[in-house]
Amino acid sequence: MSTNSEKVKQVWEHYGNGDVYKVLEMVSDDVVFAFPSNYNREASATTEYKGRDGVLAMLGEIANSNVERGVPTGERVYEHGNDVIVFATSKATRKDNGETTDIAVVQRWRFNSEGKLSEVRDYVDALAWAKAYV
Repeated sequence: MSTNSEKVKQVWEHYGNGDVYKVLEMVSDDVVFAFPSNYNREASATTEYKGRDGVLAMLGEIANSNVERGVPTGERVYEHGNDVIVFATSKATRKDNGETTDIAVVQRWRFNSEGKLSEVRDYVDALAWAKAYV
């Protein structure tokens, strides 16, 4: 059985490989992903994507945005019960000019009693986010 920290790494691996269906297998029916919105260009605005359909919509928005976002690199990972906190860096490369920015990210992952991912909240360096998306 995997620890929740290992499950976070598995989700990132599946995302990086483009294996959306393996990501969906790891999430609960009522999962919530909360990330800064790509479309209003404000890091302070968070969009919540709910359920598996919401996860698919979020991944589609990431794929169709002007920014190629790499798989986060976890620098520090803390696990307590069903919660995992990750301090990471995510590379963001603009598709229009090739400029790359490292975005510092803190993520809170929560797993339910069945071991399925039930919530992810993403907190980012607002200046780096604006540099990548504005």
